[in-house]
Amino acid sequence: MGCHPSQVSSYEEKTYQVVIFGFPRVGKTSFVEFLCNEYNEKDPPVSTSGVLIRELKFRDKNYRIIDYTWPQIYKWEDFIDKSHGAIVITDKSGVCEGISFTQDLIRNIEQKIIEKNIPIMLLVNKIDDDVDISDIISLMDQTFSFTPHRVFRSRCVSNEMVDAFMWMNSALSTY
Repeated sequence: MGCHPSQVSSYEEKTYQVVIFGFPRVGKTSFVEFLCNEYNEKDPPVSTSGVLIRELKFRDKNYRIIDYTWPQIYKWEDFIDKSHGAIVITDKSGVCEGISFTQDLIRNIEQKIIEKNIPIMLLVNKIDDDVDISDIISLMDQTFSFTPHRVFRSRCVSNEMVDAFMWMNSALSTY
């Protein structure tokens, strides 16, 4: 596991592209940095503007992770068209008082996700176990009833995030 620069090899290994959507400051970049073993809790969080692309080797697969801050002027549809999976990251405000923003984001991307039938994962970050997320689970279940999907929660940047990404890694085994 870890991020690495692209390397030329004697044979072509498949690279799975996964796009991560989320509003600013919900933990998208921290999630990617943690997966890459580059997260430092002492570094202050920096808001990502636009799109960051990272390469990642996770378990047995190569990934290109597209860290996309929603909403941006970039053509998000293009990222889904070229992706094998999608992740939406939100935080407590995105499932409580700001649930309409998360609903709008999901509604905007749902047709492309369903059209391509790619796995989609929603990670509710920065949330305690006692906070009810049943509304967002219901939204995902109703929206993606015939599409591989899963909702995870994480209290902080931790191995809970690795466990969540392991689901995506397994879901992509069918591709």
